[in-house]
Amino acid sequence: GRKLGLEDAKMASYSFADSLPTNMPNAKSYIKMQADNMSGRYNIIDRLFDETIGKKLGAKPFGVTRLFAKGVGLESKLKLGYAPAKTAINRIGGILHTVLQEGSKNYTEGKKLLFNKDPDLLSRIEKEGHLAGMEQLFAGEGLLGIAPKELSRWRPLGVYQRAEVKNRSEALAAGYVAGLKKFNGDKDAAWIYAIDSTVLTQGLYSTAAKPVIVRGPIVGATYQFKQYLTNEIRFMSQLTPQQWAGYIAGITAIAGTRGALLTIKSIIGISVIGIGIDELMERLNRKAPHLHRGIFGLVGIDVSAPASWQIPSSVKDWIGVFPRDILETGEMIIKGLKNNGWTD
Repeated sequence: GRKLGLEDAKMASYSFADSLPTNMPNAKSYIKMQADNMSGRYNIIDRLFDETIGKKLGAKPFGVTRLFAKGVGLESKLKLGYAPAKTAINRIGGILHTVLQEGSKNYTEGKKLLFNKDPDLLSRIEKEGHLAGMEQLFAGEGLLGIAPKELSRWRPLGVYQRAEVKNRSEALAAGYVAGLKKFNGDKDAAWIYAIDSTVLTQGLYSTAAKPVIVRGPIVGATYQFKQYLTNEIRFMSQLTPQQWAGYIAGITAIAGTRGALLTIKSIIGISVIGIGIDELMERLNRKAPHLHRGIFGLVGIDVSAPASWQIPSSVKDWIGVFPRDILETGEMIIKGLKNNGWTD
């Protein structure tokens, strides 16, 4: 796909489908569906940007869409690269989800299987771990898979990716243990259960996990980091009241009361209640500034905002990180030119 180009790769799969015997219509449709699900989409919006803005700027074919694809990767590095606190949040959040879903006992037993290098579990992870997102991780920079070099501690997202691999391995192990108990020792049934559980607790970030409309480079840039929100809402929607109690306690511990209140405010939007939440946050910040920011606040680090999921509340938030940064940079340049220089 990388060598031929996206459209060529899709057409190649379509040509193969067309060569199938006519008595296999379902197979033909299935292969076309798989081609769509496994690939990105160069849609009408991408074409519009390339053939209007791109041509006016004198860019090469696909120049604008390639710029956006590169921009998404750059934003991943800027927002998450070399960020130990955010990596810690990712790690703790992954553990919290697994424990809530499968219980602390199954989580502990699963970790023991990994530590003891259980041959059956490790073999399954090696062969089919990709079904649980092991090769298309959260901070993926548009990669088709995760090569060993991507996990290097020296790369911007290396440590972050390592935390993600750890989370998914432990989720698979915990789900496998729970599945063995649920299906009376049936290893195949337990493994299928483990994959489903991991997809639920850790989410998927591959192209096929995204809505079709956002698979192209341009609209896809607006969806960056929003897949996490989608996965989180899906996970929360199936929690029991008892699990909800643990979830709220865990999120409050990680993000503090400030993070919890930010989440509530994002749900209700701008209203009288929202203004009241601002006043409450300000009061809590004055009385207990460190405790107000959770466990990281105790050591003087404020990660309450990134540690709490929030529904986008402004137009700039909805258009995506990279397009927003382009707009804000443009606004700053125009402002500077009008003022004959930058004053801030």
